[in-house]
Amino acid sequence: MKKRSRFHQLLLSFGMLCAAVPAWAAEQGKSEGGLFAGDIGNVFWTVLIFGIVLFILGKFAWGPILSQLQAREEFIHDSLAKADEARTAAERQL
Repeated sequence: MKKRSRFHQLLLSFGMLCAAVPAWAAEQGKSEGGLFAGDIGNVFWTVLIFGIVLFILGKFAWGPILSQLQAREEFIHDSLAKADEARTAAERQL
């Protein structure tokens, strides 16, 4: 539990640092460019990295996630059917 807390603190600190960098750059007068400056190089690398991440997720992550979701859906459907059967059986006994 303590390691998880340290990880979250580190992640929060990193996020705050990333959020503060643009403000620091604006104070220094270095805000000519940026992420959304319209540079075609940024667009190319963003699309390329997005495609790589999409491929990796499709290859390794989505299959197990979808199979677990389908198993959960079947479990819920079966549980609802059993509950309905139990309710009708109880009504018959009354």
